[in-house]
Amino acid sequence: MRIFSTRNCFIALLILLGSIGADAQSDSLPRTSIVLIPYPPEYYLSDADRDICAASSLEQVQLQQIIRLALDRKLSAALETLGSCAAVCTDSSSTGRRLIGKFYDRTAYTYRSAVGRRVLSKQKARGENNRKTDKSNAARTELEFDATQALANRGDGKYMSAEPRDTTLLPDLRKTYGGDWVVSINQLDIRTNYNSCLDIVNGVYTREVMVHYSVFDPRGKEVRGDYALATFPSNDNRLGVITEGCFLHIAEEIRSNVALVLR
Repeated sequence: MRIFSTRNCFIALLILLGSIGADAQSDSLPRTSIVLIPYPPEYYLSDADRDICAASSLEQVQLQQIIRLALDRKLSAALETLGSCAAVCTDSSSTGRRLIGKFYDRTAYTYRSAVGRRVLSKQKARGENNRKTDKSNAARTELEFDATQALANRGDGKYMSAEPRDTTLLPDLRKTYGGDWVVSINQLDIRTNYNSCLDIVNGVYTREVMVHYSVFDPRGKEVRGDYALATFPSNDNRLGVITEGCFLHIAEEIRSNVALVLR
């Protein structure tokens, strides 16, 4: 009986220490509530749909619906580590459709330079010479191209911003979904960068997945605006390379940038 009691005390101590560590980690950032707005369907731009549809046996409309929802889910999961996250994309109610339609209709989408201080992703920061290849994860292996070099080749550093022209838009969204901060996804690009050739013999180029976003604080001010980038080779057009590989990387980058403005 004494041995059993001592063992129980030891297990209880381990649980207590683990909970203290978890609480300390969660307290490093203030908990908050976020409303996530998906990009307007017409702001999906891709020159790779034909190849991706062929590799996935999907119609183009199906592909675009899957990609939009997959990005929303990855972003929601990442942002929920900062607090509650209400994803408008999954709200099929008449109120949800009305609010998102109103937001799209009364928001100006324009290209502009980045807003706020940028947190570079690991993919951008480490450079090609310091890449770490994970052989056990095929999707991540496909992402081991230098995104910084890809951008430099294309010479495009601006992002698609969202500027609500109606002062009631953000307050209505926050009130309906119980959020303080609003993260708006403004555009999704999938582009082949013909200036970044990976295999000249077989004609393999870098394809870039860019997600443009804006972060609005509780006062309605855009405090962060930028794009997140991931890449994959043009000879691998499996849907999972984008939805499970690129989107995971992009969601982590956007989450890091949202966390920065919460500090």
